[in-house]
Amino acid sequence: MEFKIVQLERQLPSGGITVAHWTVSKTIDGTTVSSYGAQGFQPDATATGFIAYAQVTEATVINWIKAAMGTEGVAALEASLDSQIAQIKTPATAMGMPWIVAPAPAAPTTPE
Repeated sequence: MEFKIVQLERQLPSGGITVAHWTVSKTIDGTTVSSYGAQGFQPDATATGFIAYAQVTEATVINWIKAAMGTEGVAALEASLDSQIAQIKTPATAMGMPWIVAPAPAAPTTPE
């Protein structure tokens, strides 16, 4: 499961990050699924350990998101991605109309 940060919102002028927009994706046997989310934060520029926008790394923001979600939230997200992959690999439903038959592929033509 791989997180990517797609956008950050921040306070001016402190640079405190207020929202991180993210995607997460997972691939199993060539099948990839993804999800989008946003996590809000309450930055305090006077707090010990405050990291402003200009100094933050993607890895740090991902860690903040995972901490905010908690172990159970991260596990639930991964389980959701696993479920999506399982549904793609073994679908429970299908669409179509039995009276419409797909046309057979055209025979290749030979030059004369």
